[in-house]
Formats: sequence, structure tokens, C-alpha cells
Amino acid sequence: MITNISFRKANADDFSVLYQLDQLSDKNYHWKSSLFNRLDLIKIAIIANQIVGFVVYQTTNMVEIFRITTYHDFKNQSVATALIEALKQLNKSVI
Repeated sequence: MITNISFRKANADDFSVLYQLDQLSDKNYHWKSSLFNRLDLIKIAIIANQIVGFVVYQTTNMVEIFRITTYHDFKNQSVATALIEALKQLNKSVI
């Protein structure tokens, strides 16, 4: 697992990067830009001051993941796994 990774909630300054990253991911399914309006439900992964991935989630009595993606250069480097592990810090079941 990557050790130099940090996480934070997304903010308005991240919108364009998140939207671009989403457009580079799954070619068959992209989120509409309006779906990124709930930045409080997006956790981003950062390596060397660069956003490398994000997860969109919702919490109720558990954490439900709606979307998780990373830049292609960071695929197979455990970034998505690290994002899931970060969500586990919310002390709820993750589905």
C-alpha cells in the first residue's frame, strides 16, 4: 500500500479536477457535473500535492460507495484500497 498518501474532503476548488478525472475514467458511465455538488460526500486521495483519486459516498448506518476512481497512472497502486480504508475510519460498515 502507498504510504505517502493523504486524504481530505473535497472542496469547491477541486471541482474541475474531479470532473476531469471522472471523464477520464469509465468511458461508458460518467457523472453529470451537478452530481459533484455534494462535495461534502467526496473524499479525495492526494500524493505529492496532486489529487490522484476520489470516492463518492453516503453515510447512514453504513457507508455506501457510489463512485471510486483514480488517475490511470495510479491504477494498481492501492489508491482505491486506501480510499476505502479511509472510509472505514468513519466506524461504519462499508458496502
